[in-house]
Amino acid sequence: MLLWVSTRFARTRERAVLLVGLDPYAGFVHVDRAGKPSLVLDLIEEFRQMVVDRTVFGLLNKGVKLEMEEGRLVEASRRLLAERVNERLDGEEPYEGKKHKLRTILASQARHVATFVRGDGGAYRAFVGRW
Repeated sequence: MLLWVSTRFARTRERAVLLVGLDPYAGFVHVDRAGKPSLVLDLIEEFRQMVVDRTVFGLLNKGVKLEMEEGRLVEASRRLLAERVNERLDGEEPYEGKKHKLRTILASQARHVATFVRGDGGAYRAFVGRW
């Protein structure tokens, strides 16, 4: 269940990686394999709990039933999760002294990675948000 939502979330992150000129398939942590966007998966790790896990647990805590069929989420549950993940990405968090949408923070962190990889900046600092 979480894998599907995480995959959907990965598309947003992949766009951010491409926009800053990085190769989404050249990762640091995840193994490089043909067709696997390893860098995207690496960069998702710092946002997974805040976006995906928080959304899923929030729904479950509110008593929302996420229905499954043959080990997969049914269409209605997938749509609900996608909608809520997108809402979460539009939520604001403190970042660099101001409040920004998580989508904006995600893009900014991709730029920070690009700066680090190119040697134009200091050490990369992962985003740590509130739960």
